[in-house]
Amino acid sequence: MTTHGTTSHSVTVGRTAASVYALLADPTEPVRSSPTVVHIACLERTATGDLVQRWVADGDAVRTWTARRELDPAAGTVAFEHLGPPPPVTSLRGEWRVRTVGPQECLVELWHSWEAADDGAFAARMERGIPMQLAALKRTAEQGAEAAARTVRQEDTLFLDAPVSEVRAFLRDAGAWPRRVPGCRTAESVHTGPEHQIVLYGTGAAPAARRAFVHLPDRTAWKQLGELPPLHTSLHGTFALETDGTGTRVTAVRTAVLGPVEASGTAWGREELTTHVNKARDEADPALLDGLARAFGPARGAPSASPRSEGA
Repeated sequence: MTTHGTTSHSVTVGRTAASVYALLADPTEPVRSSPTVVHIACLERTATGDLVQRWVADGDAVRTWTARRELDPAAGTVAFEHLGPPPPVTSLRGEWRVRTVGPQECLVELWHSWEAADDGAFAARMERGIPMQLAALKRTAEQGAEAAARTVRQEDTLFLDAPVSEVRAFLRDAGAWPRRVPGCRTAESVHTGPEHQIVLYGTGAAPAARRAFVHLPDRTAWKQLGELPPLHTSLHGTFALETDGTGTRVTAVRTAVLGPVEASGTAWGREELTTHVNKARDEADPALLDGLARAFGPARGAPSASPRSEGA
């Protein structure tokens, strides 16, 4: 059975149309704002658009698709079409439209048209997901610079005496984490695909958590799903893998967006709040970088490196 459908959703955003359009035009922005977008790769850029691949957590699975986007800043539109969408969808296209409705206010409309070989399940999934997508865009746009000030980015570099293939296999083998990763007591892949998985893990210091992983040739991207460490509104990161001639250079980036200070219910200032939040996050985090260091050791002649934190 083939179903056809069109749908239109909208939201009013208390920001200028130009600032909201800039968010839509940025191909990787949803990784920061959406609770379900795990990773986005920009495969191609043109003078008027781009070709992107997205990986999105959907329940206990990860879906991926490639889309061609055409941008028209003057008209305030971003048109898109999914190329070879995964079943049951056979075609999907749509358009973002942004127009000014007040001095510091704009209307964002999102239109979709699709065909799917199902009984309407895809349409129901769209009706659940699109309002969340618009709500995330509205929240990100209206928080603006305030959200940027609440973003903490930590970067660590490790040089390992192992080829990239072994490092990638370590990151993917969640079942072995309890004996190889410090602080990880339990780990189970509840969903596994050719290049992605969802892992349910526990550290003993916090409730079991879910994390989605996307494993690509040059990097592993991840995002925390569902319950987050205290005061977090988003937690995601990457492990970039490079061969440096003596082994593998791993650059681990972890990005957290914190809630407003006033939501903490404490009298902490920003610096003290960040210290407490980082401690809570570390207690709930599987120490994959430490596990890699123990498993493979430093590459011969590798320089030492120290972590860097930015933000908040």
